[in-house]
Amino acid sequence: MRQRVLWTIGDSIFRINRDMVCDIASAVHCASVTSDFTGASISPCRMPEQCMVNLIKDGAFDRLFAGAIKPDIILVQRGVNDLYEYDVNGMITMGDPDSVDEATSLLGAVNYCAGYFAKRFPFAKVVWCSPMWSAATGEKAFNEYREKLAGLCAIRKIMFLDVYKASGIDKTNQKEFLYDGTHPNESGKQRLTEIFSNALRGVV
Repeated sequence: MRQRVLWTIGDSIFRINRDMVCDIASAVHCASVTSDFTGASISPCRMPEQCMVNLIKDGAFDRLFAGAIKPDIILVQRGVNDLYEYDVNGMITMGDPDSVDEATSLLGAVNYCAGYFAKRFPFAKVVWCSPMWSAATGEKAFNEYREKLAGLCAIRKIMFLDVYKASGIDKTNQKEFLYDGTHPNESGKQRLTEIFSNALRGVV
């Protein structure tokens, strides 16, 4: 029997915490393939060579799965860097659930990537996550994105995982779970591992 494959597409939260990603994959009995980069985004608003849109356009994801291995679950844990560029630097617009401007809006970029997954990996289960709380970005931007991302996922018929809500991490307790206002400490990693593992058990 072929072992199922979990493909994680993350930012520094996954990149730095490889043990957490391995624990998540083990919890759902999957082999792990990663595309996790520190500082990476969904849209080309930051580090364009490592953003999801350009990795698709450059054929990097196609090359990653050029052989017999294919993902059964695609877990996307990115967006906090996009939100920072939207909320703080104004480098990108938010867009709407039906936006298709992948170079200039965050929701347009999500739509572009979701469309690619549907065409390239039609049998994979896509789980798209909201970012967790970060001191670098305002609550209003988080809530705007969560609401619109949930709508986009409903339209696309992909699973939306509200990590922001499920984690319960916010400005009142962030020192208990984050070591720098963005990245999880050991307590934060335990909480995130449980959230991701429980969510993925529902799709395998």
